[in-house]
Amino acid sequence: MKYLDLFNELQLARDYFEDPKTGVNWRYHIDNRAKRIYVECQETKTLKDWFYNWLFIPKTVKVGKKKIIVPLGVYLQAKALFDYIYADYTNGKLPCGCDYTWYFVGWSLGGEVAGTIAFLLQNIISTKRHLIMYGTPAYCLGQKSLDTLCAQFVTIKNFIYENDWIKKLIPGYKRPESENVQPSNPDNPQTLDQRHRVYGHCIYSAPEF
Repeated sequence: MKYLDLFNELQLARDYFEDPKTGVNWRYHIDNRAKRIYVECQETKTLKDWFYNWLFIPKTVKVGKKKIIVPLGVYLQAKALFDYIYADYTNGKLPCGCDYTWYFVGWSLGGEVAGTIAFLLQNIISTKRHLIMYGTPAYCLGQKSLDTLCAQFVTIKNFIYENDWIKKLIPGYKRPESENVQPSNPDNPQTLDQRHRVYGHCIYSAPEF
């Protein structure tokens, strides 16, 4: 699959589930032929999302002896999503075979949620896991927290274009090392509601996976 196609699927798909309390939006894409499961998390869309987006208070998240520190709002949305995925995984709605590879995908706020939910699921889903993020703010407090998060994934792709204002958020937090992408039209608007147009037309140095 091409990273550009994956982003456009993430952005344009309409069959998302929404948690009524936190507003987190996600969908599954199960590719039985390639034995891949995608957990795709949406960006900030509603006032409810913005409420959780601005909860920067550090929250320690523990799984066994491992822990990361992320913004409280990110944790609350990820925890809500955890309950849904755990239920679907244990009742057989999602493939449980160890031959399936999981891809946690998100853009903007959804990237933060995707990384955090994967961390919460690490002792439940023991198969290979990958993280793919587009235009995601920094969300791990401290290098140790970031290293712990990154250690659970086989690969991490964090795509950000050079002038994206999201890079200035959130002060004090860290993000996985990013890969620059080049907007195919540098003059494309980069306002709050136009960022998806940039990522949907970028040139990705890592074109397929």
